[in-house]
This record gives sequence, C-alpha cells and structure tokens, in this order.
Amino acid sequence: MGVPPIRVPVRIRKDVYKLPAGDKTLEWYGKAVAEMQKRKIKDPTSWRYQAAIHGYPPPPPAPVVPAAQLPSAADRAKYWNQCQHGSWFFQPWHRGYLIYFERICRAAIVALGGPADWALPYWNYSRASIGRLDVKRIPPAFLKATVGGQPNSLFVPGRNGGANGIVVTNPAEVSVECVQRRRYTGSSGGTPGFGGLETGFAHNGSTPGACEMTPHNDIHGAVGGLMGGFNTAGLDPLFWLHHCNIDRLWEVWRARPSSLGDPSSNSWRNFVFEMHDENGAPVSFRPASMSSTTANGYKYQDISDPFPGVSVLEGIQEAPMPVDPTPPPAELAGATEESIPLGSGKASARVPIAAASALESVGGAGEGRTFLNIENITGSGPPGSYEIYVNGNFVGTLPLFGIAEQSSDEGTHGGSGLTIVREITDLANKLQGEGKWNESALDVAFVPLRPVAEGSDVRIGRISVYHA
Repeated sequence: MGVPPIRVPVRIRKDVYKLPAGDKTLEWYGKAVAEMQKRKIKDPTSWRYQAAIHGYPPPPPAPVVPAAQLPSAADRAKYWNQCQHGSWFFQPWHRGYLIYFERICRAAIVALGGPADWALPYWNYSRASIGRLDVKRIPPAFLKATVGGQPNSLFVPGRNGGANGIVVTNPAEVSVECVQRRRYTGSSGGTPGFGGLETGFAHNGSTPGACEMTPHNDIHGAVGGLMGGFNTAGLDPLFWLHHCNIDRLWEVWRARPSSLGDPSSNSWRNFVFEMHDENGAPVSFRPASMSSTTANGYKYQDISDPFPGVSVLEGIQEAPMPVDPTPPPAELAGATEESIPLGSGKASARVPIAAASALESVGGAGEGRTFLNIENITGSGPPGSYEIYVNGNFVGTLPLFGIAEQSSDEGTHGGSGLTIVREITDLANKLQGEGKWNESALDVAFVPLRPVAEGSDVRIGRISVYHA
C-alpha cells in the first residue's frame, strides 16, 4: 500500500467586515502584533524583522536601529529587502510572505492561549457596502490609538483618513477589473497582464501587473503613512489585511473560466525565495508551490467572480489554452519628447501619433488594442495619486506607490522610476464611433487625487501610445 498523503489543516481567511459580533480574530491579531513587537530585531519572528523582509532601512517616522543591534550583514543581504514589485513574481512572493507571517502570528497566539485555527482576515475594499458599513473605510479596529485604556497595537499614526478612516476618494482606486485579464504575463508597451511582465529578481521593478497596479498600489497610496513606501509598509498591521485581499484576487482570477492560468515557464515556476518559519528556521519556496492555497493550509471565505458572465479583456478563444501564451508584441504609435512635472494642479501633454501608425485602424473592425504608457515616473517623498484623462475622458488612476524607492540609483533599474500602463481600446473605439477620434494626437491630462508633496520633483519621463 502507498503512503497516505499528508493532510494540511485548511484554515479560513475571513472578510474583516463580515466577522460576526463577538469574534476575536482581530483581538488575537493585536496580541500577536504586540508580542512580536517585544522581540529583538535580530529575531526572524520579530515585528521589525518581518517588516524588513519587505523593505529596510525605514525612513522617519520609524527610527533606524543601531547597527550593533541588527542581524549580520550577510543575514540582511539574504533575507531583507526582498519584496517583488513590478514583476511577475509579485503574486507568488507576497503569498509566501503572508503564509510565513501568518504562521508566526498563529504560533504567538497559541502560546498566549489563543485558537490554533486562527488565520489572517482580509480587507475587501472593492465590494459593495454592507448596509451602513462602508467597506472602503479602514476597519474600525485599526483606528483607535487605545483600547480599554491600553495602547492599540493595530493603530499607527500618520495614515490618511483621520478618525473616520475614509481613504478611498475615487471608486476606480478599488476597481477589480484586473481579474478580467486573460493572461498572467504581460508584454512591454502592451498589456501588463494580470501578474506583470517577465523579470528576474525585482525588488524595485518598473512596470506593475494589472492587479499590482490597481487596487494594490492605489490602496497603499490611499492609506498613506507607513503604508506609503516599500521600506515601511510592513510596519503597518493593516498591510497584511490588504495583501490578503490582493492574494485573494489571485484566487478569484485563477477561478475564472477565461483565465489562462499561471505561467508554465520554469523561470517563473522554479525561482527560489528564502524566508524563515514560525520557529525562526530558514525555509525556501518556489512560485510553483504557491499556486494552491489549500496545499498551503488556507482558503478564502469568498472568491466569487465579480464579473459573472462578462466578456474578458483580451479576446475570447474558441477553446481554453493549456498555458499562459506569449502576448502579441506592441508597436509604438507615438510619444512625447519632454518630461511632464506633476504637482498640486492639473498637468497635461499632447502625444503626437505617427502618420503611419496602426492606430489609424482603431475602431474600424474592432481589431487590435491600444495602450497608454506613463513611463519613467521619478520623484521623492510620500507618493501621490492622480486621475488620468485622455481627450477629456477618465481612463484610470495613476498611483505612485513606491516611487521614491523606484527612483533610487540603487534600485533594480538604476532609478528609472515607475511605469504605469492603462488600456484605452474601448475609449478609442467609442471616440471613433462618435467621430471624435483624432488620429494625429492624444491629449492626456493628470488631475490630483492626492497631489505629491511640495519639493518632491515628480516627473513623467515620457507618455507613449502603443498598439497591439
């Protein structure tokens, strides 16, 4: 007889706004955070060490730890500053990060006498409100500095939204249109795909995939404070609920009939990442081992399709394809020549389109797709956020989460900054049908949602239009 398979207990990650009255999930989370905060930063299970895996050193307001108290330089080089952004590794890396963090929390909770089936909840800010509950609001348990006269470990100062926690100012910031993407992997200039462009290790990568861009980057910028930067985000307890929801959206995307599934390439499946488990012991994982939540001991309360019966964005196939195909190459149709500064007011630019561009066929037979690329956005300071308009029509947001890190000369791309891609195919077809499509130029405008701070010198290197 064969050896029976090892059965991993499957815990349920629940919607934080659906926790029943009297539920103690967040109470125990707060106790775990407080316990982890007591541990020295050299301890891989400490709060500061876990945050440093995502990014370090922390700028103010978080104090820099004296070098003598830090782990060894070799340990920091191997385990810190590992978060994957602007990369097709964004989803699997953060899933592994969540899994081991959750286990560390649960071990602390059990040691304190708490439940062995505890699991992180998720903050689903994208669904409709429940009755009078505005789910786009930061969950109330994170808003009070004290609870019962004692410091609340789930609260951190500096977040946007004040006492009421209302941080989302445009519903587009929490759009889940990303799950309608058919392909996981994107292409340069064209679709960013659900999961991003193919990369190697990319701590400060350039172009985010559709899910990483919205709602992920938008929510980081909307909450602000520690959540506003790569190097401090993990210090906010709200970070982990946000990323549980982003992880959940990966499951929603995988479950859709139109999804072509995760990449089959060995360069994605077998890339190795390293962390520590709840005992502080080194562990490693590969993206291929992250594709199943249940195999990793958890599942989500709700992964229902937010667009049941709605057509996908990347073409309907007669039969499902077995693997994620290579997206078609994109052709440059036109681009600006000068940088565009972003500040407290509206900024605009005209993108000239080459006379021989394939864009002249847009709308003719419904073939081809058009993409607006906002390239090489650089700057310093806290991230801002803008609304993007093309010929006066809103096409999406421009979240600038991570801009300081991506502008650093020490970054993965040598300070080339952030690139955001928005598809404008539907708008181009609509304007062509109305006789308003200008084949020689596009007018692009940026209107502040949260303007960048004075002195940040945020600039867009180039605005380009691609056709695929």
